[in-house]
Amino acid sequence: MTPPGAPPSTPLPPCLRPPAVVREPEEDGLPWNERHLQCIWADARLRPALATTGGLPVRVLDPGRWNGGGGPDFRGAVVEIGGAVRRGDVEVHVRAGDWFAHGHDRDPAYRDVVLHLAWYPPVPGEAAPEVPLALLRDAMRDRPGFSFDQIDPASYPRPAGSDLARPCRDALRGAAPAEVAALLERAGRA
Repeated sequence: MTPPGAPPSTPLPPCLRPPAVVREPEEDGLPWNERHLQCIWADARLRPALATTGGLPVRVLDPGRWNGGGGPDFRGAVVEIGGAVRRGDVEVHVRAGDWFAHGHDRDPAYRDVVLHLAWYPPVPGEAAPEVPLALLRDAMRDRPGFSFDQIDPASYPRPAGSDLARPCRDALRGAAPAEVAALLERAGRA
């Protein structure tokens, strides 16, 4: 084990490194995208307490399975909205109006969406009245110290067969259990 305060003997894989720079999202030229918002939904450590724009509390019982193909972003979610348990899909957007801009209101693949998440609120006429909407921007304001730099989208689950990078898996492939344990110990200290 490395003594406290000593630098690690080998570098940490990218998915375990702390961010080099912390910055907040800018209104123009966003340094984050929809994938970051999907990570917030998928990760219970990042997911804030939510409420619909109508003021009903949202409790996540199961965020669902990340969908890498067509259709809603998460399949088979279980959420409690205002005390009523709903089972279905969750769709995530940067702007609430993307529901209409992407044609989800006309696409039968989205008929089982039980919760729509967005960062920015809708302008009049943009919200789908039949689908509860929760705004992540408002909820994340209650998370002091949060920065999108804390999210490494490449580290999050991918659908089976994805050709996208999995840095931790690649970095630890073939490593002995003792080496993995030492690496995780160093990452925890970092």
